[in-house]
Amino acid sequence: MLIAAGCAQPQRDHDFRVNHPLVVGTETLSLKLSTPVRKGGPTGMEEIAFKRFVGNFIDRKNGKNGKMEVMVGGSAMEQVAQEVRLRDILTHEGISPSELVFVRTGNLEEVILSFVANTVKAPECGDWSSNANLNWSNRTHSNFGCAYQRNLGLTVADPRDLKQAKPMSRPDAVRSSRIIGSQRDGSGGTAAGAGAGATAN
Repeated sequence: MLIAAGCAQPQRDHDFRVNHPLVVGTETLSLKLSTPVRKGGPTGMEEIAFKRFVGNFIDRKNGKNGKMEVMVGGSAMEQVAQEVRLRDILTHEGISPSELVFVRTGNLEEVILSFVANTVKAPECGDWSSNANLNWSNRTHSNFGCAYQRNLGLTVADPRDLKQAKPMSRPDAVRSSRIIGSQRDGSGGTAAGAGAGATAN
């Protein structure tokens, strides 16, 4: 029995990313604005919520083709006026007109903004069930790496980056390729020197 226990496979993986995974998903966020919306945009507490909502859309929209739906109500003339005004306000805040989808409904007494946002569920830490002293199997501690994973999940701007990183911009990619190439053929010296085109004296 002792031999069988000694040869048993560890119950936990050695990779803390497997033991404490970050789960990326989506959720629908919405914001209601009282009407009529001023030409300069919402004011007071509504302005704070509006700015935060727009920032969330820019950071967390689901993919390059993410859209913000804007529902406007009132009479036909009121709907047109609100649509024009809100398009100007949202464009001024940094949202492209192609990212806006307007929905008109006659019996709505407020403006409703909504979009599908990326979200991440961070692991809960504090599992101290492992023995921190004797560890004959060389397994990682039950809480090892959890705080790192949790902090990463709570601070990442766009949770979608945890599934697939954004591509490098062209200047960075070219510079990285030049640095790696100079290191391989021995002509670079340091990474900083290779990037700046420095030469040895």
